[in-house]
Amino acid sequence: MLDAILAAKIMEREGCPCPVAAYDTIDSTNLELKRRIAAGCALPQLVIADGQTAGRGRLGRCFESPDGSGVYFSLAFRADGSLENTTLVTTAAAVAVREAIERETGLSCGIKWVNDLYLGGKKVCGILAEAVGGCVIVGIGINITTEFSGELSEKAASLGKECSHEALAALSCAGILRFLAGKMPDMIEKYRAHSIVLGKEITYFSASEPPKRARARDIDSRGGLIVELNDGGEETLRTGEISIRMEDYK
Repeated sequence: MLDAILAAKIMEREGCPCPVAAYDTIDSTNLELKRRIAAGCALPQLVIADGQTAGRGRLGRCFESPDGSGVYFSLAFRADGSLENTTLVTTAAAVAVREAIERETGLSCGIKWVNDLYLGGKKVCGILAEAVGGCVIVGIGINITTEFSGELSEKAASLGKECSHEALAALSCAGILRFLAGKMPDMIEKYRAHSIVLGKEITYFSASEPPKRARARDIDSRGGLIVELNDGGEETLRTGEISIRMEDYK
């Protein structure tokens, strides 16, 4: 059973006090925070669960959230004028979660633009940021000991190390709050250093255009992915998705 008091103590120890609610199983931590925001809850606020019945990823996809083998959590906070879109928040969250995982397990994950963490060529964590009425909710799911089968096993994996679910969630969210407070000035440099796409050939997908081939060249100061197109042109991606050949990463 998750311990909300323990998670809150870790947040306070990290200099980022924050109310915490914990559940064994919930429909979705993002949905719970939307309900709490609608009811006028204090922010920032963290909701943690050991399982979700309606976990959701990007583009409305289902996010596998089986009970007990991962940790699923969402952080809500007020958005200020500097947050032009959620890309930069997602970028900071990826860095914060990567550092929390390394601190708790010793494992070094790579970051796939813009919202996934990879280990050994497979996805172990997904991040989804949503703007909700002047607030931002960052939802995060980390596979800790989850076992995947079938086609999913070719793409997804777990950390493979038992660790404190409360610590992973609290340390990740403390890192996000430090970024929002201006206490992570080297965030983009850290993101670049652990990117698994820079210098690689990618395919870029968007809702309005056919797929494009390009080479990932850099990350700009707002978390956008600068790519060199096959026709020699340059473009900065702020939405959409990319794919890379995982053999290039390994």
